[in-house]
Amino acid sequence: QALRPAFTRQATFAWFVVAFAGVVTRQDVYGVSSIVRALSLAPVYYPALLHFFHSTAWPVERLYRHWEGWLHRQPVVERVANRLVLLGDHTKQPKDGRRMPGVTTLHQDSETSSKPSFFRGHHWGCLSLLGQAHGRRFALPVWAEIHPENAPDSRATRLVHVAAAIGLRLGEKLFLVLDAFFAVGPVFCAAAE
Repeated sequence: QALRPAFTRQATFAWFVVAFAGVVTRQDVYGVSSIVRALSLAPVYYPALLHFFHSTAWPVERLYRHWEGWLHRQPVVERVANRLVLLGDHTKQPKDGRRMPGVTTLHQDSETSSKPSFFRGHHWGCLSLLGQAHGRRFALPVWAEIHPENAPDSRATRLVHVAAAIGLRLGEKLFLVLDAFFAVGPVFCAAAE
């Protein structure tokens, strides 16, 4: 219910709940048809779910804002030195589709020799809040995006800018934890800003 204000219509929110339940319970990753199978929905609901994902009744940015605000208020969010801790990383996901939006040729910089040097896929950037409960730490996903190839900032500095924007919106100081890939000059300059 905390996410209900992100949707302009009750019906759209109801489809969001259906889609969310389907994504969480699905056994395969074949898009909307996976959601239909996971929830045993009648095939007549397939077009309605497709329309939901293209609806203008829920701007994704507004959903992000409500989600991060709700997460921020949860008692499991861990603080270090009275600051939130954001964890950030990239991942490259191979894709076989020839006409998928956002698919680009990517270079695999992993040290694993079993992976090809170049492949077609999506380059994701992700940020999570550090959570802690019962002595265990875990990541609470806050933001994820397929990095556009022609973005004004680099993929490395993009995470720093988004993390800073989250901190400003929440009115909180934060630590941003990144791996060695991000230990380059432009990232430190972006963080200093």
